[in-house]
Amino acid sequence: MIVLKNISKTYNEGSADAVHALKNVDLTVNDGEMLAVMGVSGSGKSTLLHIIGCLDRASSGEYELDGENISKAYMDKLNRLRNEKIGFVLQDYGLIEDKTVLENVMFPLAFSKYVSYKEMKTRARNTLSPLGIADLEKKRVSRLSGGQKQRTAIARAIVNDPSLILADEPTAALDRHTADEIMSVFTSLSKSKKRTVIIVTHDKRIADMCDRTLYISDGVLTENES
Repeated sequence: MIVLKNISKTYNEGSADAVHALKNVDLTVNDGEMLAVMGVSGSGKSTLLHIIGCLDRASSGEYELDGENISKAYMDKLNRLRNEKIGFVLQDYGLIEDKTVLENVMFPLAFSKYVSYKEMKTRARNTLSPLGIADLEKKRVSRLSGGQKQRTAIARAIVNDPSLILADEPTAALDRHTADEIMSVFTSLSKSKKRTVIIVTHDKRIADMCDRTLYISDGVLTENES
């Protein structure tokens, strides 16, 4: 599903304060795989996730998504691919606090010209139910627990039925029991729904729940912890 070839990313390229966030990264991720990427803050793991998620471009190298080279795709195409194929789950949830659970989950569907408001509500409700939060649809996000917010964030990420789910430190703010519950949701999405899941984390216990773990340090991605 994902093939990165010799991907590098440099911020402030050509200047004295240039930052080499990624260095010659090669990566292949298969359909339905649940991959963990471990690294400390500033190691390049979020930059890697942003490039895979079409939020940022590599400075050099090639990126193939579902067999298509999108390394030089225009931003409007990257935006379309992101909306159709990719769901993001953020560490800080990224939810609208004064809106209800249902309104937050419906939000990504608002960008589609072909989905009616009635269908938006139906699809959002159908997404909430398997995550065990259907009874919270009318509750404002500001009144949710951390675990409920993360489940809502996952629902919002998958309401468009993406084939790829990217999660940036999704359990960092959660207690151990709630983190385990959230990881079981990701495992189910990967194994039952055959979605590809990439989780960026600094927690080895979380990484051990994935199919495979890679390590990133100073922008270099390896199979072995340095």
